[in-house]
Amino acid sequence: MDVVLSRYKFSNIEIYPNIRKRGNSIDIYLDYQNVNVCILMNEEDIIYIINATDAPPEDFDNSEITVKYDENFSFEGLLESIYTQIINHPWLRDISREVKSRKKHKKISSICLLCCAISIGFMFLYAYISGDSTINPYVGGLSLGGPLLLAILFDIKSKR
Repeated sequence: MDVVLSRYKFSNIEIYPNIRKRGNSIDIYLDYQNVNVCILMNEEDIIYIINATDAPPEDFDNSEITVKYDENFSFEGLLESIYTQIINHPWLRDISREVKSRKKHKKISSICLLCCAISIGFMFLYAYISGDSTINPYVGGLSLGGPLLLAILFDIKSKR
């Protein structure tokens, strides 16, 4: 079971076997980004619930899906179906849009800071060529290095 589950990109996998007089069952809990899956397998059927991490308890009753065993049943097929539902889950799509938006803002910030660094560099180059001795080279280096360093930092973070 661990080999089959390891094919997917779940961040957390917990398996709990339950052996009782009334019947045996296996509880499997899976996490994928901000979506949780609870699979309850007993001798008669499989019940699974797919919900967002911060979903209210009322949503658990609405998202419960029951699958009966049949002769063509395969655990791999069930996992593939669940994984497809997770990928298409609306909460997962919301977080991916939010990540893309953050990356876009970081990229725009790095471009603005790079433009600031270039303009400060041109000002100091003009002052140096014109012979203006009132500008301290250390202050100029810090004024140029600060925005340049921030632009590089935002650029690196936008690529993650």
